[in-house]
Amino acid sequence: MSEIFCDIVPHPEGWMFVSEGVQSPIFPCYQLAVEAAYRHANEKAHARRFLVLRQQDLKGRMCSLAGHDGITPSEDEARTALH
Repeated sequence: MSEIFCDIVPHPEGWMFVSEGVQSPIFPCYQLAVEAAYRHANEKAHARRFLVLRQQDLKGRMCSLAGHDGITPSEDEARTALH
């Protein structure tokens, strides 16, 4: 199974994710960007891919936040992925 990388990145107007070289729309808060990344993964679920959420750390490295199998997260899972 392949992985879909969704990088959650800040934007001057909010947050967005970048996946497979495509930028998402801008979201006003981090949580909305994460939820949109999960929705993006659900659209790709038919290809049996795993979502890997990443965020840039203070040293410029991309660090995984959570792995996911394309199923919409519960509220607790989404909250956990945010911390």
